[in-house]
Formats: sequence, C-alpha cells, structure tokens
Amino acid sequence: MAQSEVQVREAEIRAMIDRETAAWDSKDAEALVDLFHPDMIWPWPPDAHSHDPATWLFPWGRYDRDRWRADWQSLFDTHVLVHNRRQTVKITLSAEGDGAFAVVDVDTLWRDEAGRDFHWLGRAGKGYTRVGDEWKLIMHIGLLQYPSGTESMGGAYHDCQDDQAGEATSGRQGGSDFDVMGRSRDISPPLRSRQAAVGRGVRRDRSGDAPCPALR
Repeated sequence: MAQSEVQVREAEIRAMIDRETAAWDSKDAEALVDLFHPDMIWPWPPDAHSHDPATWLFPWGRYDRDRWRADWQSLFDTHVLVHNRRQTVKITLSAEGDGAFAVVDVDTLWRDEAGRDFHWLGRAGKGYTRVGDEWKLIMHIGLLQYPSGTESMGGAYHDCQDDQAGEATSGRQGGSDFDVMGRSRDISPPLRSRQAAVGRGVRRDRSGDAPCPALR
C-alpha cells in the first residue's frame, strides 16, 4: 500500500476505537454490537496474569447480537460509569490493508447502586477485518498485565485467583452473588447458564473478593 493509503486505513482503525469508547461512554449497547464481525468469538483471561490460553474462560461464545446487547444493557442498567480512559498504543496494518491489530490501554471503572466498584484495567489487543468498505472487530485479547516497561495505563490490574471449587461458583461481594460481569446473578440468568457451562468458578480479586472483569 502507498503511504497515503496506510494513513487512511490507520485513521479508520482509530475511528473504530473511538466509536467503541464513545459507546461505553454513552452506555449505548446498540452502538457496541454494531462494531463486531458476525464470526467473532470472545474468550478472556480470568485474571491479568493468565497469559496461558489454556486457563481462559469462554461463556460468551460466538457473537450473537441480541444476546450480547442484552447482557451489556444489563450492565448499563445496574452500574454508573465513573470513568472510561482509553489510550491507543499502536496500530499495525496487514500488507494487503485488509486486516489490522490495535493495542489499547483500558481504564474503565463501573460502580453499582450499592457503591461497589467493578474495574477494567489493563492492556487489550484488538483485531479488525475489512468487510467491503468497512471494518469490523473480530478478535480481542486481554485485558492482561505485562512485564515492567510495557505496563498498561494505570499500572497494576486486579490480581485474581481461582475459586478452588470444582464446579462453577460465585464471587461474593458484600454478601451478594455476582456473575462474571460483576452483576447480581439474579439479573442475568442467561449469563449464569453460560458461566455454569464453562465448569469453572468466577475468579476472585484478593483486594476485596470482587469478580474479575469479563468484557473489556
């Protein structure tokens, strides 16, 4: 690609990242689901130190517009967005100009009606594919914490540990059960069912036994 075309494509990816940030800022679930490729799948690490994919969780499965939108809407309906700070670290384009990979530092803090915080903090990798004349998000890695010198914005991310139970259990926060998105488990039965299918417990944060982030 000519340098001018590279610059145009990079600007398009920045615009995609900005659209996602704006969707979180406005708590717009419809705008979020517009970003995704229909073939996207979304596993995530249970904590910021789990770089081994063999430990990752997969309750969200393949993209389903209605299901994903409903789960995010549930988060928005039960939490206040305290802040959402995102910094694009790097954008890399394929030689053909039909794929892109962006590295984004994320610091997003949610708070529920009881004043309990739900913090997404770390570094994400986002993969984009070009479909016709537009881009779609098709891959997501993280959030993860990396060695010194490559720290993400805000420094250390929640340090979580396994719930040692052999079957899916809840994280406890103030005596209430919460799912992997930090919500009361009676709010989202579909997500609870998907969590149970994973066959692993919600990870717990040592600094207050809060569930680790599910989506970023």
